[in-house]
Order: sequence, then structure tokens, then C-alpha cells
Amino acid sequence: MSFDSVSRSDPSDFKLGEWWVRVHRRELERPGETVSVEARSLDVLVCLARHAPAVVPKQRLLEEVWTDSPYVGDDVISHAIWDLRRALGDSAKQPDYIQTVPRKGYRLVAEVLRPQGAALPVEGARIGHYDLGSELGRGSMGVVFGATDRRLGRRVAVKFLAPELTRDPKACRRFEREARLAASLDHPNLGTVHEVGETTQGYKYLVSAFYGGGSLKDLLAAGPPPLEEAVRLVRQLVAGLGAAHRRDVVHRDIKPANLLLDEHGTLKICDFGIAKLLGGTDLTQTGSTLGTPAYKSPEQALGHGVDHRTDLWSVGVVCFELLTGRRPFEGDFEQAVVQSILSEQPRDLEDPERRRIPDDLKSFVLKALAKDPTERFQTAEGMELALEALGSESVKVPRPSGGSQTAQAAAGILAAAVLFLVLWTQRPPTGPETERQDLASARSRSASSFLQEARSTWLQKGNATQALAEVEEDLQRALEKAPDSSEVHAHLSIFYASRYALRHGRRFRRRALDHAESARQADETCAAAFAARAWVAWMDGDRPSEALELAHRAVGLEPTCDEDGLCEFGYYVLGNAYHQNKQLENARKAYLDGIQAGGSGLWCRLKLAQLLEGEGEVEEAGLMYSKLAKDWSENITVLNQYASSLDAREQYKRSGEIYHQAYRVSGEPILLINFGNSHYMLREWDSAREAYHLAIEELEVAGNPTPTPFVSIGDTFLEEGNLSEASPYFQSALKVFDQLEDLGVERRAQRAVCLAKLDRFEEADQEMAALRASRTAFSELLKYEARLHALKSDKEALLDAAARWIDRGGNPSELEDDAAFRWYRSDPEYRSIVRPDLPLVVDVEAAEAHAGL
Repeated sequence: MSFDSVSRSDPSDFKLGEWWVRVHRRELERPGETVSVEARSLDVLVCLARHAPAVVPKQRLLEEVWTDSPYVGDDVISHAIWDLRRALGDSAKQPDYIQTVPRKGYRLVAEVLRPQGAALPVEGARIGHYDLGSELGRGSMGVVFGATDRRLGRRVAVKFLAPELTRDPKACRRFEREARLAASLDHPNLGTVHEVGETTQGYKYLVSAFYGGGSLKDLLAAGPPPLEEAVRLVRQLVAGLGAAHRRDVVHRDIKPANLLLDEHGTLKICDFGIAKLLGGTDLTQTGSTLGTPAYKSPEQALGHGVDHRTDLWSVGVVCFELLTGRRPFEGDFEQAVVQSILSEQPRDLEDPERRRIPDDLKSFVLKALAKDPTERFQTAEGMELALEALGSESVKVPRPSGGSQTAQAAAGILAAAVLFLVLWTQRPPTGPETERQDLASARSRSASSFLQEARSTWLQKGNATQALAEVEEDLQRALEKAPDSSEVHAHLSIFYASRYALRHGRRFRRRALDHAESARQADETCAAAFAARAWVAWMDGDRPSEALELAHRAVGLEPTCDEDGLCEFGYYVLGNAYHQNKQLENARKAYLDGIQAGGSGLWCRLKLAQLLEGEGEVEEAGLMYSKLAKDWSENITVLNQYASSLDAREQYKRSGEIYHQAYRVSGEPILLINFGNSHYMLREWDSAREAYHLAIEELEVAGNPTPTPFVSIGDTFLEEGNLSEASPYFQSALKVFDQLEDLGVERRAQRAVCLAKLDRFEEADQEMAALRASRTAFSELLKYEARLHALKSDKEALLDAAARWIDRGGNPSELEDDAAFRWYRSDPEYRSIVRPDLPLVVDVEAAEAHAGL
């Protein structure tokens, strides 16, 4: 068989230079020659081709190729690259195919044939383990197929990104990021994303659940639904958006075509991020529009920045259409529609020939369609409450005046709607998560069931971002059910106090105190209310005696908290207060009492392990951490603290594994920073930088930029003595610092040290002096003062700050993991304070460099 007659229709095959890569056969093929390669090696080649011509970091190779055993050494990757070079006849020094980019990774330099001008995949094609069925729809983003998942035997929908978008690397990256973000959302009214992938021909695709009930667009084609059905659908739409907005995710393209129904009639919001994707590319298409103008908010139509309120405007448009069968703003062409949105009032909701719309429902729609965002509903939660408060006439079809035929028709509609609702509420369960995924069931659930769900999520997953969003959602649902319950307010006060303790913002401080006061007013003996107030006072840092007094009151009321799962928090805060004041026996007793008080005792167990470790009972603490990590293997708080404990024992390789496990479980970008820190302490600068760069990407996607990874990358170069490479990263960190609205004390201290690393010492000193003078100063400020003194080469002040930091219980390793201390790690006096237990190992290069400053 000649080379030209070889089939090239296999979607997995691609061409690299003069070689055809036969993925399924694990072969490289060119005229007159066929070479076999190892399976892992070919997987590496496919990964490099997928990202070509970009550099692929080693970390990404590990994540995409070694998914079953991600923690492998550099030698394994090096072997795969060597195997590929051998097969391709390539040279590392003068590569024709694979280039090694020092300290960054690898990339393909030969052209990869990706036939993106060809048509998108067609019915009958096999993509991975999905068999494509018939085409379901086509639009500006691409084409959607029904498909069968061969592995799980289920029906799915596969969406392919349009070829013109596939050719735009920026659009492709955003597509992947937005898909990952959508996959992280979990709510019964949000569409489920199973997977995002790419064929070796370069087509991006997204696999989501298949919903067989059609879309609201299909439903509206037959006319507006019954009134109560329209309200039910809007309630589900608002509930789903509320869950997304709590994760700071804005849809931007709410319209009937993106609102699907499953076989039971449950509404699912789909295509998150697609509007942002299309609006963010540099592509232009003659005659095309980005999104449907009729559903755009005024600020969106003007091209201004948008927030979650633009989604709430679109809800108003959809609600108007469900009630009347018409859109509130129309025109003969796109610009006319936009002009109507910007300058005209919505069309009259009343349509005497169809039905009367109740006044309170009219008011709801008109408020949603306010042109000024500040006059609309400000949150989805507020919209939900307004829907719940609608009068009884708003959810019943009013009997119109007129002849008997009209009355009979109205009665028939009402009977059909009632029958639908009866069937809806009585249908059998559809799976193990039915209670959570079924909105009708959710409405009938009690406050206590929501509290139980919140406690379970918090315990199982810890302080992961998604978990916290789920916990808050369930607690707010419980509050809606029982607004005067001391138990509900107590849970909310503890939850928000913990958010404040995590330094998520002072707004949580106010919420914690407000709910604590509501709990106390409802029940003077509410132990958790005092525990939350104690927690806030302890975190404020300037009221230790008040924190101790409130914690004692919480503990004294402990018998009244029964089995509500909050019993341990009074002991937890009491132990922390004792711990901070070095009353270690009292702290130990408080933690042990908290473990015995009821519930899981998890948080007190973690603090007890930390105390044991600090007291030198390392083996016992290690066993406790190990058992906790085994019992709570998806709780990132447990995993993170266990890894921190390993860091303190300088078991950095093992801590890196735990951080990586926690990241894979939760997807929390901050864990990538911790993972990079493990490599930092191992002096594996390239690996550390790869982790930090990935963290920057992930945090950008999450809309939560932080200066920490920029500073850390700068520190790796500073450790290598490369100030010219370090400075741009410190500059980038300062830009992020300055973009943050509320820096807080610790962030301001970090910023001062960053300024010092750029030799801006006068500004750094002014910032630190202001912090020392403020009432919110806290003991950790000493750590940053020590860094500042080290950078200024003020040895005496450095030694004093370091000694005071350690005397107050600070971790000595935190005076080792910053490049500011590079020149002092070999100084006998410094080491006698920081690490008196270790022999002095002189870093001659660092000492000489410092002496030459």
C-alpha cells in the first residue's frame, strides 16, 4: 500500500512535519518508514501537539498524561522525550521536532497539521469514548450533537467550538477555562458539564448532560405557558442564577434558547461563559451578532462592564415573554431593538385577549427591567424573595370575564396545570441526589434538613470555595424556612465567623455579629452566638480578654446546644485564646472537651494536633494528622493542615503530594501556590515556578487575582541571584495589590515587603509604621517586619523581630521560606534564633554575595 493511499480519516491521526502520527496504532509513519513508540511517549507527543506551538510545562504534561499517577519524577518525562527524539530522528541541540525550553518545558517546532478549515465532525463520528448522533442545533458558538457515552451508557450532548473560534488561541483558552468553571457549579437548575476536551485535529468540545425536554424557546413557539407554570420556571431560573452568582459567575447570555428542560420539566441553565467567550475574541464576522439583542441589558448593549445584575435584567425579559408570548422590546432590525432597550419603556404586559397579569407580578417584571442597574433587584436572592412574596392571585390563572367557551377553556388550562403540578410533586425519585436536585422537593424541605445538608458539606469538604458556597446556600434556604430560629442564626453566625477567620473580608465579620445577635435575641442561652462573638473578638486581635470571656460563656452554655453540631466551637475558640497566650494545658483541655462535646469534633482535633506538634509531640501529631487525612480525604482544610505539618517537619516531597491531592479534589488554585512552595523549599525553582504560573492562570479564571504567586516567582529568581528576572514579577504583584479593594493588615504588610524587594524602602517603612500604629496590628506583623529588616540589611532589628516572632509561637520555617532571608541562613546568630536544633551549614555563595552588597 502506498503512503498516499493510507487512510487519513481517523480523527485521532495528525501530521507532524513529514510524519503522520497514528495514535491508535502507537506508530509514527512517513513514506517508506514506520516506527513504533511507547504508549506514554506517544501520549506526550499528543499533548505537545494539542498545545502547539505553545510551551508545555512539565506540570501540565504530568496532569494530562500521567493522570493515573501524577506525582512522577522529571526522569520519567525525560525518558518519554528521549524516546520520541529517537523515533523522529531528532536532535536535542538542533531540534527539528521537539525543543527543550530551559526551566519552562517543551514545545513542538515542526508544523502540526490540524485541518481546521474542514467541516466540523458529523453524525456517526467517534470522539474519544463518545459516538456522535444527530445534530441538535447550530449557532455562533458551533454545533451541538446528541451522543452516546460508551463507557457509562448514557445520552450526552457534545458541543464543538466553531472553526473560526478554534483558530483563535485566546478563545480556545477561554473556552477551556469557562467550561471548567461551569463544571464546578453544582445546583439542580444549572446544566451539568461532564468533560471538556479537544480532538487531535484541534476541535475543542464540551460534553454536558442531555436534557430531553427541549428549551424554553421550543416551549414558547407553542405560545406562553399557563401562568403558574411561567412563575415556576422563573423561580427555577432565579434559583440557578443565585447559585452561580454566589460563585461570582455571571452568565451574560440568558435567553430561552439557553434554558433547557429535562424530562421532568426542571429548568437547566446552560452555556455559561459562551457570551463572554464570543464577546472576548478578536474575531469579526460579517452580519453576525454576539448574543441575542432582545435579552441584553442596557449596559450590555452599550458595551459597558457588566455584573450579576445584567443576568437579572435578562430574567425580566424571559419572564415577560413567558407571561405574554412577546418580548418587551422589539424592532425590525438589531439596532432598533437596542435603541428600544436604551430609550423606551417595555411594552404593556396587559393583553386582554389572552389573560390578565396580576399587579404584583407586573411590578416584579418592571423592577427587573429597570434601565438603571441600581433600581433593579440587586441580588438573585432578593428576586427569589420577591417571587415567594407574590400574592395567591399571581400563581393562579384568573377566570376571565366572557362567554362560557372562554370560561371552559380557562378551566381546562387550570385543570391541566393542576394535574401537571400534582404529577410533578408526586413523581418517583430519579437518583441518589434527587432531594437536592429536585426544586419541588426543596420547597417542601424543613429548615433542619437544610441545616443538616450544610453541616455535612462543611465537614466533608472543608473550606473549599465551592463547598462554602453550597453551605451558605443551604443555610440561607434554612433561614427562609425559619427566619426566627435561633438554631439557624447560630449556624450562620458560626459560618460567617469562620469566613472572617479565613480573612475572606470584613463583611463577614458584620454578618457573623448580626446573626449572633439574632440568635441571642431568639434564645438567651444560645451557646453558638457567644462562640461566634468570641471568634470575631479573637480574630480582631485587640480584645483578647473579651474573646476569652465570651468563649467561657459559650462553654458554660454548652449543655443547651444538644446535637446541633455547634457544640465544639466554644471550646475551639477558648482553646485558641489559651493557645495564643501560651496557656497550653488549658488549651489542650479545651480542645479535648470540644472533641467530647458532640458532633464530629473535627475542628478541635485539628487544633489539638497543631498544639501537640508545637509541643514537640511530633509523632503523636503526625499520627493524628494522618488519620484525619484518611477519614476526611476530601476535606481540603484537613489536607492543607496535614501538608503544612509536613512542611514544618521539612517533609516537603510528601507535603507536595498532599497539596496536589487537595488540589485535585477541590480545584482550589490557592493549593497550587502551596504545591509550588513545597518545591520552593526543595530548591526546585523550575517546578516551583511552573506551579505558581498555573496558579496565576487559575486565579485569573476564577476572577480572584492574588499577588502571592507573582511575589513567589520573583523570590525564586531572587534566590538564584537574578534580580533582573525577579523585578518584573514584584512589579506585577504591586499592580495586583493596588487593584484589591480591601487589602487588610496582612496584605498591606505583604505589600510593604514587596516594595522593599524593589528597593523602595522609604515607602515600605511608611506602610509598616502605619500598620504598627493601627489598632488592628497583630502578632504576625513581626514576621513581615523581620523580612523588611532583612532586606534593609539591619541585622540587629532582624534578630529582635525574629526572636519576638518565635517567642509568640510563630513557625520558624516561615523565616526560611522567603528570599528576604537568603543572606542570613548561614549567619550563626540568626540560626541560633531560628534553627538552634540544626548544625550550621554555610552557604558560601550567599554569604559572599551579601558581603558584596
